[in-house]
Amino acid sequence: MPISLILLTVAHAAAAIAWAMVTWVISRKPAEEGRKLFLPQGAAAIVTLGAGARLWTMLHAGGTGPVEMLLGAGAALGVLALLAQLFLRRWSVKVNKVTFWMLIIALVLMELGKQLKGL
Repeated sequence: MPISLILLTVAHAAAAIAWAMVTWVISRKPAEEGRKLFLPQGAAAIVTLGAGARLWTMLHAGGTGPVEMLLGAGAALGVLALLAQLFLRRWSVKVNKVTFWMLIIALVLMELGKQLKGL
């Protein structure tokens, strides 16, 4: 396996977990405190989506099977979570509670896709 693929996979997974955890923290803080975490949250989102897009082009371009459907659903949830955080009052506790669960579901879908590919 090429080192670039390993590094992209680690960056994608680590950033996704960081994004979900920062979102969880924000959802439990007052709005003023949550705003301070917007930059780390956004950075984790950008790394997650960027690395995921690159992994998709390297490993799944043109694929239409069940693995790609699971990964695509997870990616769509990630994009929707980012849009909600950006445009629906990113410091709102309720928005971050909902987007936290969207990100957890996306992580589960990604793992299911990985496990299905291994079968």
